[in-house]
Amino acid sequence: MRALAVRGLLLFVNICRSAAFSSVSSQKRSKMSGVAAAGVKISRDGDSSAFSYIDVILCRHGETCHNAEGRCQGMEDVSRLTSKGESQALELGRALAARKQRFDRIFISPLARARHTFDLMEKEWRRLGWTDYPKCAPTFVPEIQEICLYDWQGHLRQDLQAQFPEEFHNWMNEPAIFRVGDHFPVRELWMRARRSWEQILTQSQPGERV
Repeated sequence: MRALAVRGLLLFVNICRSAAFSSVSSQKRSKMSGVAAAGVKISRDGDSSAFSYIDVILCRHGETCHNAEGRCQGMEDVSRLTSKGESQALELGRALAARKQRFDRIFISPLARARHTFDLMEKEWRRLGWTDYPKCAPTFVPEIQEICLYDWQGHLRQDLQAQFPEEFHNWMNEPAIFRVGDHFPVRELWMRARRSWEQILTQSQPGERV
């Protein structure tokens, strides 16, 4: 991931939208100027006609104290950006401004680490005098919060690996069968990701960059 721009915080995706979002029919990956780019075609029951494109820029939050300590954070909203994470957010803002690519909407997780990352990015845009970003308020999308790890949240990863070796192995290697108690966190995450894409695409217009 170090090959990606801004230490892996930035990902460009080109979304092909149809009237429904039932299946992913193709995907390709390429490298452009150090940024990972993915082309995703979403079709309706295999029908590849009448697609419209939306460019989606995915940005991850900066490093948090939980990241630095090796703790699972999940949906727990207690970790905050470290000084390194704040620097990463400012660097991400500079990287987007340097590309001078207009975008039209902003969707953000309501978690504090995501909101702080965006606030620092926006601060950097204003400092640089870059104006091609939405002046409307960001849309907060609960569905794009991180994975919910239930009782694992806040605990050191090394402690969890020692206490729950089989479950930890499944998390790293067999995510579909990974369980925390009665929950399947990765399956739940996949379902939320699908719903979040539907919400973002429904609220965006053809030709927009979000």
